[in-house]
Amino acid sequence: MSESIHTSDLSLDHDIELIEHEDGNAKYSTQTIRQKQGRQVVSSFTTTSSSTEDIAAETGANGETTSGKKTTTTTTTTTHSKAPVQTFPSVGFYQGLGRLQAISGLGFAAFAFVHVIPPVLAAFGGVDLANKALIWGRVYYQTYGVEQVAVFGTLGVHILTGLGRAVVRSIWSAKKYLANRNSRTVVTEQHEGKTRTIIRETKVVSSASSSLSSAGGVSPGSFPYNRLAGWILTPIVLGHLFTSRLTPLFKLQDSAIIDYSFITYQHRVEKSGIFYVPLIALLFYHMYSNGPVAFNTVLPKGSSKRITASELIKSRPVRAVLAGVLTTVGLVGLYRIISDPSSIPWQRQYAQLL
Repeated sequence: MSESIHTSDLSLDHDIELIEHEDGNAKYSTQTIRQKQGRQVVSSFTTTSSSTEDIAAETGANGETTSGKKTTTTTTTTTHSKAPVQTFPSVGFYQGLGRLQAISGLGFAAFAFVHVIPPVLAAFGGVDLANKALIWGRVYYQTYGVEQVAVFGTLGVHILTGLGRAVVRSIWSAKKYLANRNSRTVVTEQHEGKTRTIIRETKVVSSASSSLSSAGGVSPGSFPYNRLAGWILTPIVLGHLFTSRLTPLFKLQDSAIIDYSFITYQHRVEKSGIFYVPLIALLFYHMYSNGPVAFNTVLPKGSSKRITASELIKSRPVRAVLAGVLTTVGLVGLYRIISDPSSIPWQRQYAQLL
């Protein structure tokens, strides 16, 4: 029987000790590699044994004795993957990105909540009430300096940190795939000219891979497909920002004339009112799904204000109902905006933006 230990990714100094043993007719050696500064160690054990067993003699009626031999050859190859001492990217780095994403998400949610009030009010008062609420909200979030930080800054950080966390999860998934090893046992038995081979395979997953999967998992307090909703929402929000804010600034040097009559005009010309349906629905879904989770992420771990996981799970139905009600009311308001029959005084200017 021979047993050997191999190492991978050893760039630091290490000691090697080789010991040979003899036990009867068997000769085996043990090679031990000890690393002074620990990194990933992959151990491989190979065992080969051959045995011959006498089968009980049988005596026939004529007094002749027959005997048989049973030969068994066993080859075992096992590969183990120990958890690395350090992982790159580290869990701490991933959690740091998550904290930045939570802070920026809460900042942008404050703006988004104010910005989404007008279409909700439009369900009750039409375009006129929505425009009054829009003007009131602009006083707070279109002030120079505030908009650059509270709108553009928080949105940019939120998207970039989300992208960074997705890249880290992809790296972890690739490392997990490479860390998994197959353990194969091959047993060959020969008896009176007959041979039987048995192959057993076992997949070994390192504990480090399991811990990384846990770190990159979705919070139990979030709604299903919350990440997917966020990724779908990203180009929609950026498109709305470009058409309703940046384009008027570049072409008209001002966006003050843009109100909800612009959405009415867009729908009359391009039938683009449908664009705002997923914007409203996914925005409320994403906000009520991850809002409390982001609040927990921002707070210190020992804070008494943190919401427990069980409370987050219990609150999901209530949050889902609130998101559903606000989405429904917002879509009713959107319908009243795009179907408004009133004349549009800024049609010539709006035409330059399409």
